[in-house]
Amino acid sequence: SPMAEADVHAERARVAMAAARSTSDRAGHQREAEEELARALKIDPADANALVLRVKLASTKDRAAIARQLTTVHPEDGRGWMLLGDALREGGATPEREAALRKAVALRPEDPNALNDLAWYHVQQGKAAEAGPLITKAVQIAPYDPYASDYAATWQKPNAAHWLGTDDLGRDVLSRIIYGSRISISVGI
Repeated sequence: SPMAEADVHAERARVAMAAARSTSDRAGHQREAEEELARALKIDPADANALVLRVKLASTKDRAAIARQLTTVHPEDGRGWMLLGDALREGGATPEREAALRKAVALRPEDPNALNDLAWYHVQQGKAAEAGPLITKAVQIAPYDPYASDYAATWQKPNAAHWLGTDDLGRDVLSRIIYGSRISISVGI
C-alpha cells in the first residue's frame, strides 16, 4: 500500500538529516529536514515517524517532552519509549527512565538497541545481575550486519546502541571487529 502523505514528508526529512551529516551543505540539508518535518506534522500532528524525527531534531531540553507526547499518542511504538529513555539520560537514574527503557524492551524484545539501553542503565546502577541476561540476548541478536551502512549514524562516539561507535559509513565498529575476529579465529584453527 502507498505511504501516507505525512510519512512521505517524514521520510524526506530523514534523508535530509542523513545528508546534513555527510555533506558540506549541512545547514541547507538541516533546513530542508526541518521544513519536511513541519509539512509532515501539519498534515498529521500524530504521525509516529514524524514525531520520532521531531524528538531527534529537538534541543536537549525539549526532547523528553516530545518523547512523552510520542508515547502518549503511540504507546505501542517502542521507538518512542527508547527515545524517552534516552532523553531522560541527563537526569540520571529515575523511575520514569527505567520504566521507559523496560517498556521499550517489552515492545521490542528482539531489538538489540533496546536491550543494550536497558542493560547499560542497569550497569550504570551497579545491577550487573539484571544487566547480564539483557547483554547476553543483545549479543545473540547483534551484532549488526558488518557491511550495513547507516548514513544517518556516521562517526558516532561509543554509546549504548554502538558500544564502540560507528565508522565513516555508519557501520557498527563492534560488529566489524567481531566479524573480523571470526575470520581470524577460523584461519588460526
